[in-house]
Amino acid sequence: MTLVDLTFTPATRLSLGRLSELWRDVYAGYPVDLSFSESRLGRHITSAHIILQHSVVAWFEGEPAGFSLAATRGGRAWIGGFGTAPAARGRGIGARLIREQCDRLARCGYGDIALEVLEGSPARRLYESAGFQVERRLVSFDCLTLSGRHARLASPPAPTLATLAEFSKDTPRTWQRDIAALARSLDEDVETAAWPDAGTPRAYAILRRSFSCVEILDIAAIDDHAADVLIAALTARARGRRLKLVDEPAGSRIAGTFRRFGAQPRLVRLEMRRRHAGSQVTGRAA
Repeated sequence: MTLVDLTFTPATRLSLGRLSELWRDVYAGYPVDLSFSESRLGRHITSAHIILQHSVVAWFEGEPAGFSLAATRGGRAWIGGFGTAPAARGRGIGARLIREQCDRLARCGYGDIALEVLEGSPARRLYESAGFQVERRLVSFDCLTLSGRHARLASPPAPTLATLAEFSKDTPRTWQRDIAALARSLDEDVETAAWPDAGTPRAYAILRRSFSCVEILDIAAIDDHAADVLIAALTARARGRRLKLVDEPAGSRIAGTFRRFGAQPRLVRLEMRRRHAGSQVTGRAA
């Protein structure tokens, strides 16, 4: 289909308020609540290193019809939000949009691009048509109760970035749990729990509490026993609130512990990646 009235601009063309309205329109009815307010979208842009100059808005018949938000870090890029508005779907805009985004990133030197998509989503075919391939499954848990042994947890100062890297050296990190992203999270209102409560930690978790849940921003353990003890202790500490963990690699030690404790993933996403061998970072700010 020829879309003569389809154009693309950098996302800087829209104000943050208008971009948040388009975001809510795109993600209306999504299985996970992504109805971001303007301030929450702003925090997402900051924490994920999204660069609006590298991001794209699709315009159809003079109105914004979709967007792709691109984050860059080092020599890599990540799509941290993508979709078309309901009124613009079924016209091939999404396929044009993802190719436009990849082309713009490649011209800036970013040929290694990752994203996540819900398992079973038709969008997977769209991304595959643009050269993305599935690398691994990511699972999310949202649990009220787990069973297991209880232990005392220490509440140490925020771990150093070197400690985080050492604990997770065997499992590649997702974009939003990359060391650079966690460095920003540690400046926020978060707490750290570690086990045991004396001696060298064998497991840790970085947490953010709310009235209804305890959100695990990052978690790792050096062996299965340490993972079992930490998650059981976190369940006890949550005191009836939900324990929430997003986008944990399905084959990780932590995901295995949740399953052993009887938890089933609430959501499964696929991490996909597109590599363009000819690209090289140009030195622009990331």
